[in-house]
Amino acid sequence: MSNLHKKQLKNRKNKVGLPPGTLPESSQNADVRVNIIQYNTNTYSEEDLNLNNPLNAPVDGVTWINLDGVTDTNLLKWLGKEFKIHNLVLEDIASPDQRPKIDEYNDLIFSTWRMIYFNQVDGSLDSEQISFVLGKNYLITFQEKEGDIFNSNRERLRSGRGRLRSSGPDYLFYTLIDTIVDHYFAILENLGEKIDTLEVQLIENPKEEHLKLLYKYKNETMYLKKWAWPTREILNKLLRDENQLISPETEMYFKDVYDHCQRVMDTIESYRDLLASMMDLYLNSVSNRLNQVMKVLTVISTIFIPLTFLTGIYGMNFQYMPELAYAYSYPILIATMFLVIGIQFYFFKKRGWL
Repeated sequence: MSNLHKKQLKNRKNKVGLPPGTLPESSQNADVRVNIIQYNTNTYSEEDLNLNNPLNAPVDGVTWINLDGVTDTNLLKWLGKEFKIHNLVLEDIASPDQRPKIDEYNDLIFSTWRMIYFNQVDGSLDSEQISFVLGKNYLITFQEKEGDIFNSNRERLRSGRGRLRSSGPDYLFYTLIDTIVDHYFAILENLGEKIDTLEVQLIENPKEEHLKLLYKYKNETMYLKKWAWPTREILNKLLRDENQLISPETEMYFKDVYDHCQRVMDTIESYRDLLASMMDLYLNSVSNRLNQVMKVLTVISTIFIPLTFLTGIYGMNFQYMPELAYAYSYPILIATMFLVIGIQFYFFKKRGWL
């Protein structure tokens, strides 16, 4: 069982018997950073959140609050009180083992997504839950730890390029989701290069370690599918259901994200088929190599069978064997053995066995 699955089961075990909406205890070593960005067409401000001051989103602009670290329960409760976020939503935010989903409440949309990245330590695939709370004039993002893939979005906000500064929080929500889905392509491209390299190695010289890589890439492909599939589902739900917080104009952009997610799923399926064919290629290569070895051993054994027969005859301890008294018996026997070997090689060559 993977460490991720063990972590998820452990989190579920700790919640047994607790009422719905109960948040876990706050971590004593909680490393939490809250960044707040407020902007409109003409203004932009960015600062760390001060919990001592009340937080109100500007009437004529958008507030984006990004929280890195969800282990501080008191902070989550404070944000829930400020923005009237239901306790069930706060519980899902504090439990980073949720399946990607989207829930609509009276005046907000709550959704969870998965940001996929390569682990810098061992190069394996890892993921992080990102939760979104979309309101009338604000967007709150909750991440498990500091560091993400949204630097390009922040730069667009700072520079005022494009329509991001002149649009509402729903468009900001779209751009962040689009970045998450597009990052899947970067992961798939990296994985595709590894698969292509492995395919060449399997054709040239298949080895046992290649089988381990095949299983590793297969598991990574399944891991991507595990998160990409529900992502496509919630995008479909977002497009199918009407919501006042998502404008019809922004909904068109979500259709483009849905198309991208569909391409991600198609690529994942093609990789699965390719890895399955590569597994067959490896097994066939190993089988062919074993057949070649057995063929060589069979030829060698076949050559020595008649030679063993000859030496067995003249190795018998009979007293009267006329050939033994003949002066040229030994060279005649050796010549006969070489003649037998020559006839066998000629026969094997004619049959195409060599």
